[in-house]
Amino acid sequence: MNKKIRLISVTAVVIAVSYIISAVIIMRVPEVTIFSLNPQTVSSSVVCGGKIEYCGGKGEVSEYDGIVTELYVSEGERVSRGDKLYTLSILPREQTALNNYLSGADESELERLLLSGEYSSLDEYYGEGIVLSESSDDAEIPLSQTTVYSSADGVISNLDIKSGSRISAGEKTMSISDAGKIQARLEVGEDKIGKIEIGQSVRITCNALNGTIMRGTVSKIGEIAKQTSGVLGKETTVEVIVGIDDGITADVKPGYTVKCSITVEKKDNALLLPYESIKYDDSGNEYVLCYSQSGICEKKNVKTGNEYKDGIEIVSGVTGKDLIVSAPAEIDDDSFAKIAGGANG
Repeated sequence: MNKKIRLISVTAVVIAVSYIISAVIIMRVPEVTIFSLNPQTVSSSVVCGGKIEYCGGKGEVSEYDGIVTELYVSEGERVSRGDKLYTLSILPREQTALNNYLSGADESELERLLLSGEYSSLDEYYGEGIVLSESSDDAEIPLSQTTVYSSADGVISNLDIKSGSRISAGEKTMSISDAGKIQARLEVGEDKIGKIEIGQSVRITCNALNGTIMRGTVSKIGEIAKQTSGVLGKETTVEVIVGIDDGITADVKPGYTVKCSITVEKKDNALLLPYESIKYDDSGNEYVLCYSQSGICEKKNVKTGNEYKDGIEIVSGVTGKDLIVSAPAEIDDDSFAKIAGGANG
């Protein structure tokens, strides 16, 4: 009887010790979080700033050489066809010819030509700071005036004249733009402009209007680069015009500052890995640890592609069936691990 009791006692102790050892071993097995790869649509974008403005517009061109004596409109003002734009004092033909011919002449040259009688019908010439006057029997030639009217309905944009401006025949004075069409003019840095193409979609937000989202399309890319001043000093930029197609409200005003996100790449069915799931071996090769049914973390070499906001694209090495260790920094290849939670995608 005593022998049987001793045998039972020993067995109980062995079982207890085994249980304790197993518990200790299990406690020391690291926990891992795993996930599976799901195909998704990814995109990359270029973010830049700019301003809202009216689209293009019909340019108003002066028919005469003259001086603007009165201006009736201001930039941003709505006008209708037939509204007065400005009054122009037309310069006499001889004075105009003299102005054009002698635009770079000095005082002695002006005096010689006036006194020679070649321009005897004029008793005054107003040049660059030069006023010459000679007595003459000729009466003063009056300047004729004309009023210029709007040729279209719209909004005054790019006003190039002011009261007192001297303009020449054929010179553009202003533009009259369609009030219902606006665009964004952006400044894109030279390090990003190579990614921009006509036709790319653009997401536009307005700093003055929180929550307002507009959609547009790249319609024009500038031919030349220029120096602009930014937060970090001067930088080289290229102008990009974005036509706004959707989301325009009455609160959106030309002159407002906007932030634009231009989609430069879009890919369907891409597999993304979080950056922290990738490890590197001594040779610099990329790999991940995959969790097997037996609880072992197995090494699989992978090849990565483009980087995106939510991770890096996986080109080869794993599939959607693999369970990948999300943060394998403390886990070795071929080591046991236990799942901290269910697989997540």
